[in-house]
Amino acid sequence: MSSRLGIMVLAGSLVALSAAEGQRSPTVGPVVGVNFATFGGADADNVGTRTGFLVGGFAAFGLSSRFTLEPSLLYTQKGGEAIFEEDAQGTLKLDYFQIPLLGRLRFPSGSVTPNFLFGPAMAFRTSCSASASQGPIEINVDCDEAEFEISSTDFSLIAGIGLEFSQFMVSLRYDYGLTAIPSATSDDVFNRTWSLVAQYGFRLK
Repeated sequence: MSSRLGIMVLAGSLVALSAAEGQRSPTVGPVVGVNFATFGGADADNVGTRTGFLVGGFAAFGLSSRFTLEPSLLYTQKGGEAIFEEDAQGTLKLDYFQIPLLGRLRFPSGSVTPNFLFGPAMAFRTSCSASASQGPIEINVDCDEAEFEISSTDFSLIAGIGLEFSQFMVSLRYDYGLTAIPSATSDDVFNRTWSLVAQYGFRLK
């Protein structure tokens, strides 16, 4: 996805957000979660998982009783492992500030409300480091110092399922990266991340 298209998607979502804001009082609150991140794509071979976290805040604007528009600002840890040989492996740690703009399709059914999440996200890389180990030898480097050319932004699509318990919400999400991680090659390697997320909302009067 080009940066121009990504900006257009975000701009369209913000227009919808402005319309929604005037209809219902918004809900705001914290977001915390755990990530299980890895790599995908045609050139992502022998990869493993990096476990990280996400933390931030969200705002929810109700368009109706069944649909909510939910932007958020998150600090999220992605990346993954690569296995070179039986006793050699490496880890690429990629951390981002991410801005998801999600729609939440709700199915009210009493005290527990199932829902489906979907929408685009854009992220700005804040740090990048790599490590490699073989037997007792381990090396850690900063991506910039090692001149690894890694994309500074990441566009993705997020989908998931969740449950609402009054003001408390939990969800399982899949973050499908659309931007190739290496910025100087044609390698097809992308972020792929499963997340378990918890949120607590406070309604603004």
